Amino acid sequence: MGCWQNYPWCEERHPIPWTRLRAAWLTNSFLFLGLSFDDPNLNLLLRLSRSLPSGADAPPHYVVFKKKTDPTTLERLQELRVADLEKSGLKVHMIDSYTDLLPQMEKLEVRCRPAMLFVSGSFHASDGGDDASALTVARYIATTLAGHSDR
Repeated sequence: MGCWQNYPWCEERHPIPWTRLRAAWLTNSFLFLGLSFDDPNLNLLLRLSRSLPSGADAPPHYVVFKKKTDPTTLERLQELRVADLEKSGLKVHMIDSYTDLLPQMEKLEVRCRPAMLFVSGSFHASDGGDDASALTVARYIATTLAGHSDR
């Protein structure tokens, strides 16, 4: 089977990037934004999904599309394409408007944010330190770990 017409890379022409993409597909979740149903990358996703052995335990992958509000013919075509993607293992999320995307991305950011870091320590006042210097050191460590500077 040949590559898509005029498509820059695929399994036959570039087996190493294809293998890396396939490995990433099997070990990471992907979120695709900004694709259209005419995007050649969508065909790549379908081909990648369908190339996996049956029963492959890949993490979920997601794609976000804006719902079509065109005449019923285009709506039906969109339904069929969504069904094809879902059958291939991609989870499709439909939005009514691109303005709906920002609140969804903010929720996702909170959900995917790394776990909080708890740092604990102690000091002996007999070592020449006091509560104020301990607090200063603790604040310095906390702001450094958080990536902020105390102004």
